[in-house]
Amino acid sequence: MQNDCRTWAKTCQNCQRSKVAIHTITQLGRFTLPSARFSNIHIDLIGPLPSSAGKQYCLTAISRFKRWPEAYPMHDITAETVGAPCCPDG
Repeated sequence: MQNDCRTWAKTCQNCQRSKVAIHTITQLGRFTLPSARFSNIHIDLIGPLPSSAGKQYCLTAISRFKRWPEAYPMHDITAETVGAPCCPDG
């Protein structure tokens, strides 16, 4: 019975597709710290979330220098809406 189970597992296509053949080990990277404020900022859009005051999305920004997070609620995530706070002149 053990030989039958081994043969079945070796010939099963689904078992072979889901089997992990190679495990990769990635070395930890070193990131240089920014030298000035606002030189490196991470932004992300979150949503759709449950509606609150008509706003379903959230724009998050984190400065790598100070590690200060900010979150801005938004109605939608179009380019015009996301860029509006950054570019008030147009």
